Amino acid sequence: CARRIVQVTNTQGAVFGADAAGGEGVPCDGTTDVPWGPLNATFGDSESIVVDFSPKGGPSDLSGVFNDDTSAIDWDDGNTWSKIQTSPFPGQYSDPNHPGCARKVVGITNTQGAVFGADAAGGEG
Repeated sequence: CARRIVQVTNTQGAVFGADAAGGEGVPCDGTTDVPWGPLNATFGDSESIVVDFSPKGGPSDLSGVFNDDTSAIDWDDGNTWSKIQTSPFPGQYSDPNHPGCARKVVGITNTQGAVFGADAAGGEG
């Protein structure tokens, strides 16, 4: 069952996902899955995250650390989420019409996303 982490600012974001209708240990089938989220996420640095899973009945402050060797998040509860990149678009971009003003593209679902950015006070150029 896929999970999606959306980082909106350097320190804040959200986690979305779905669970199999059959419960834990049953694979998602893409049809009867039960979606959840957004769950509040806080980023401590480039490799750590804390998520409030209380809306799903879990802890309000579950910590995880990105493991570069396995490309996965290792959670304090013993769970591991392996990274799956499903879209080429999410990431940071530069806009030559707005030098120094980064653009951030985030994926929210498989078909929807959002673009964040700011322009200099003077506009283009």
